[in-house]
Amino acid sequence: DKQAVMLLDSGSINNAIDINFVKEINIDIPKSIKGKLSGFNSCNEYEYSRLTINDVYFEKKIKSDICFDVLDLKNTIKTFKDDYGIGLTGILGNDFLLKNKIIIDYKNKKIIYEDNN
Repeated sequence: DKQAVMLLDSGSINNAIDINFVKEINIDIPKSIKGKLSGFNSCNEYEYSRLTINDVYFEKKIKSDICFDVLDLKNTIKTFKDDYGIGLTGILGNDFLLKNKIIIDYKNKKIIYEDNN
């Protein structure tokens, strides 16, 4: 029952969520692993956890279970806050976009999706 601001990122393979937000909403974080994640400063090694959050609503229309990479996104969050004035919580990447058949129409500046709720 907590609202989050997520960046739709067609260049990111996975979904990511800030570890501090996950702690704030009192979800247990699985044991972290080390591995390479693409899309975060190219392909560096990070320490992160993998977490599925069930029954997430996107714009109150799409209901989906979402697997997130949980990591410290404070630098990304700060950049978005400083550059765009947006309080970012995480990133929804191709995993989410493909699973939910979301189309980003760059020409008409629209996001197209079907209500699956």
